[in-house]
Amino acid sequence: MKKAIMALLALSLVFVEPMEAASQLNSKAGYIRQEYRKFVDAFKCMRRSGFKKCSSSQKKRIVIAGLAVVTCVVITSGGAYLCLRKKQTNKYAFLFQSQNDEPLSHSSHCTEEKPTLTVDLDDVMSGNVVAVSDYVRLVGKVSLRHPCKIIRLIPQLKHLKKQGEHLSKSGRGASDIIEEMLVDRELLDYKDAVIDRGVNPKPIEDMVKAIASLKQSGYRIIGATNQDYRIFKTYKEKMNKLGIPMEELFDWVLTTRADSVNVGEAKKYVDMDDNIYMLVDPKAAKPNPLYYETLKEIEWNVFNKSPEKFVHIDDRKENTDGAKKVNQFDGIHFALPRKKVSRSTKSEISATVRNLKDSLKEKGITFQ
Repeated sequence: MKKAIMALLALSLVFVEPMEAASQLNSKAGYIRQEYRKFVDAFKCMRRSGFKKCSSSQKKRIVIAGLAVVTCVVITSGGAYLCLRKKQTNKYAFLFQSQNDEPLSHSSHCTEEKPTLTVDLDDVMSGNVVAVSDYVRLVGKVSLRHPCKIIRLIPQLKHLKKQGEHLSKSGRGASDIIEEMLVDRELLDYKDAVIDRGVNPKPIEDMVKAIASLKQSGYRIIGATNQDYRIFKTYKEKMNKLGIPMEELFDWVLTTRADSVNVGEAKKYVDMDDNIYMLVDPKAAKPNPLYYETLKEIEWNVFNKSPEKFVHIDDRKENTDGAKKVNQFDGIHFALPRKKVSRSTKSEISATVRNLKDSLKEKGITFQ
């Protein structure tokens, strides 16, 4: 760690004392150690008496060295993030190579006698893996443009967390919660960037294969998610980039309300685009019976399908229990041992998918 700090100091000294650093670095190896000790003394002074009571040279060294550290972290994390995202593009396309001749969404032997499956997305089709590095570049960008706002934000971190927890219990969509928190801090321009970095799906390969197999077997598959419309659009875009064709896996998708979207005079749901429908009532999310009733209504009235039964698959038991209370609905709990994909091991996830397949077979739902 000491060597790393000294190397960063060498870089920062070019900005602090460029002429002196250029000559001293070439002639005296002890110069960096000397500056390192000065930095330590300045840091001790700041810890002991506060930043304001440090001398101007101490303040200068602390600020510049800090900026050098932040710059290196941003560059390193940003580069690693870009490399990782590049490698992940079309990472899961191989799952559908055998189905290229016949698109999943155009199965010719689909019959209304077969039950329609409604499938949750989060922690069923995929987990959501978000690392600190996903936000490092964004924080660096905001810091450069709005340093004062970032400084004011630091003492509010505990309040920020409490506000987020409070808003999440209100039943509002995640994009609306993000918007309100950013508006309060005059950072609304970064809403899209925050959402883009916060939605980072990691598909469950066994589950994707299972849904593709059911699709090939002639079953209609509906995406039934509590993601709001804005969040789902980002989720869909990223899944497609990873090689998961959402348009082919799902006949259509029902999302919850995003306040920023104009619903006009619609009463229950709005036809958005690309077979995506959005609930009007923000309180109608799962496990509210109105969610499942709306699924039935869209399937009957929009797509003219009248299956005898719907089977809802969800990682939350309260959602499958809620589905069972609605006429023509059954439910299967996708019971992850640790409740979240991000916390579960690969073997635990595979076992959960096998249990799901067994439950589906018990209900007469067969795979190709």
